[in-house]
Amino acid sequence: MSESQAKPRLAFITNKLIMRAFDMAKASSISGNADGTNGENQSYTVQGRGTVCRSQLVREVNNGLHQGVHTVEVNGVEYVRANPNGSRSDNID
Repeated sequence: MSESQAKPRLAFITNKLIMRAFDMAKASSISGNADGTNGENQSYTVQGRGTVCRSQLVREVNNGLHQGVHTVEVNGVEYVRANPNGSRSDNID
């Protein structure tokens, strides 16, 4: 197998493994890091994974890889938020 043939297969396998690792993360396992200049979340901590940048987590949420969360747009920037359920304990601040 040539190198050019191996790269797409490796990318597919890597993406499949990453998708499995992300699957089923719940709002309660995600917390905002408030690491932006004005306290906004430029990254999030996902239990079992560590720190994930905002844009990556937004992509994952928009692709349906996390339960109980959605994205919101504030001043043209998307952020991850927990779905409303009446409980403050699982809010992503």
